[in-house]
Amino acid sequence: MEIDIHRKIAKAEKRARQIKIFYTHLLAYVSINTALVIYYFADDYLAAQFWQTTFSITLGLGSLGVVSHAIAVYGQTIFFPKGWEQRKIKQLIEKNSNNKSNI
Repeated sequence: MEIDIHRKIAKAEKRARQIKIFYTHLLAYVSINTALVIYYFADDYLAAQFWQTTFSITLGLGSLGVVSHAIAVYGQTIFFPKGWEQRKIKQLIEKNSNNKSNI
């Protein structure tokens, strides 16, 4: 029983650490990209170059990294929570039966 509690505590600590690392990653992503936008738009010449290089590299690949990290930490439940499919099927069946009763 006591070993079970220690495992649960260790698992919770690991999960909290993963979430903390994700939010640190997200903060770094937002901070770096905000600094780059400010830097590039401070000079008009660099502003014209910004969307060609920085957007495609830092914003594009960086956002892909953040989304991948979010999926790794939170799993696919971030997009489709548990039971979503069953609720959607039930909703569609009810909608379909309501449409047939109105005819």
